[in-house]
Amino acid sequence: MTNRYKNCPDGKDRYYYVSIVNGEVAELEVGEGEGPDAEFKIIGDYDVFAQVSRCEITAQKALMGGKFKFKGNLVKGLKLASLADRLNKITSEIPTEF
Repeated sequence: MTNRYKNCPDGKDRYYYVSIVNGEVAELEVGEGEGPDAEFKIIGDYDVFAQVSRCEITAQKALMGGKFKFKGNLVKGLKLASLADRLNKITSEIPTEF
């Protein structure tokens, strides 16, 4: 999966890429630009990703509301979005500056 964060505070686009094989993280990469091709690609403004991370909006609502562009199998992506929402609920408790 590649998440592409547009309009970061410094004006650049950044990405977060993770490859999971057989339930284990095989690759993890962050950088500037579009990022590698992946089974799923989620593209959105940094501010929307921050709202999702703070649990102010769910990943599913962001996808269905057009706040994220999604490339890949949407049905499978929506199932994984609910898992991401559960993880975000836990991580939203960690004090973070956006």
